[in-house]
Amino acid sequence: MNPFAKVLVFGKNGQLARSIAETFRGENIHFVSQKDLDLRLSGDIVPFVKAQQPTLVINAAAYTQVDLAETEQVDAELINVMAPQKMAMACESLKIPLIHFSTDYVFDGTKSQPYVETDTPNPVNKYGETKLSGEKAVQKHCEKHLIFRVSWLYSEFGKNFFLTMMKLGKEKKQLRIVSDQIGAPTYARDVAEMLKNWSPALFERWGVYHFTNDGFTNWHGFAEEIFKLAKQANVSLEIEELLAIASADYKTPAARPLNSRLNMDKFIAGTGFNPAKWDAALYRCFNSYKSFGMS
Repeated sequence: MNPFAKVLVFGKNGQLARSIAETFRGENIHFVSQKDLDLRLSGDIVPFVKAQQPTLVINAAAYTQVDLAETEQVDAELINVMAPQKMAMACESLKIPLIHFSTDYVFDGTKSQPYVETDTPNPVNKYGETKLSGEKAVQKHCEKHLIFRVSWLYSEFGKNFFLTMMKLGKEKKQLRIVSDQIGAPTYARDVAEMLKNWSPALFERWGVYHFTNDGFTNWHGFAEEIFKLAKQANVSLEIEELLAIASADYKTPAARPLNSRLNMDKFIAGTGFNPAKWDAALYRCFNSYKSFGMS
């Protein structure tokens, strides 16, 4: 059976699903929004999936509000843990694969090198805890699973660091950006392209994989590159000064890992594909952002 014969994607309005929609144009792919199925009502998920009779399920839905997850723990657990568990149970019943997305935030960020898949997770916030529990639920309930941990996801869609910087850069003369957290900004379109072109190479090699754009930077460096591209494109900006600050000087309800780098050797070995450099991916994102008339 061709796993891509009929694909069911959860998280219709999120940046990853929207990127998948752009990449899989013309394919038999069905997107599920909150109006179609509220993932907080976990008892409805198994019958919903079975009724659709898909050949592959992609869970691009998640509760991603890191700071709010500290207080909205019930919603975070329902969407990040119970929903993928029910999807996994439905996929196991149908004997079809489930592709699920997780995060660098399952790690505590204390390692000096990029994290490999076999490193012991130790999340430092509730969001990371729920994402780790979601991973375990998928692994337990569905044999045919691919779990992709991604980091610092952004795109021209939805809510993310790239769009936040573009908005604030047009409104403020000075921004203070954290410079001691390092990771790989990852373009959601590149994740979608990976799903279409390279994930099939991993079918039958079920398990957890790390996938990001290549290289790394910090949030301040990411912002600098965003504004450099904007200025080159003659975008009207107010920003004059971009201050680099420490995490300790930018208090948030949820702690963040200082090292979010993910080692991709396992993914590259399984697919033969080397992901694009993060700054080259950002350039493509910015051009797409302009083509949507957003600049």
